[in-house]
Amino acid sequence: FVPYVGAVILVVVVLVIVGFMNYIVGIAGMAVGAASMVTIFVPPVILNCYLMGLVAGKVSSERVSAGFKHAVLLMLISLVAMAATPHLVKGLAIKL
Repeated sequence: FVPYVGAVILVVVVLVIVGFMNYIVGIAGMAVGAASMVTIFVPPVILNCYLMGLVAGKVSSERVSAGFKHAVLLMLISLVAMAATPHLVKGLAIKL
């Protein structure tokens, strides 16, 4: 249960920070697209969630093969959290 909550928190925090950085850069008069920031920050988050799943499976059932199930679930939960975050956090300027 803990890795799943951790993955959602990780995704939400990264997207909020990217939205905040996009807002600050806009105030400064610079042009950096939110899509480029998301492209930079999201793949490492997905990789981290995948590795969290492998570790969760190894810890829970002492087999790495069980980690693949957790890894797929964590990646799906992370993608759902990425899609839901702009709708849940008002004022977040990221459209995925």
